[in-house]
Amino acid sequence: DARALSIRQVELCEQSINDYFQGGVSFKLFTYTIEDKLKENPIETCQMLVDGVPYGSANTARQIAAGLEVIRALCEYNDISAPVFVDNRESIQHLPEDLPCQIINLRVSDDKELVVTHNR
Repeated sequence: DARALSIRQVELCEQSINDYFQGGVSFKLFTYTIEDKLKENPIETCQMLVDGVPYGSANTARQIAAGLEVIRALCEYNDISAPVFVDNRESIQHLPEDLPCQIINLRVSDDKELVVTHNR
């Protein structure tokens, strides 16, 4: 039936996009109104979810990790690498090891001058 086909197409579309991401990141690409109980009229949206929670509701550490995951996926998909500035770095203890980019950490400190260090 056409309705089942439409629902399946929506599910396949979301799944094909979400296959690029790991670490709890996914995207909700369609939603439905409360009145559309049969899910016949999908409404296009693009909501980033972190462990099933909307990105804006996740804590700072999960937001940073999710953002880095999106950068990783985009770098891999486009076969590129880019420097990434991570603000609020003190909010997250560990960064993913497999990031194909240079990480520039911005941290709060009591130093009187700008301190630049290089870690390998």
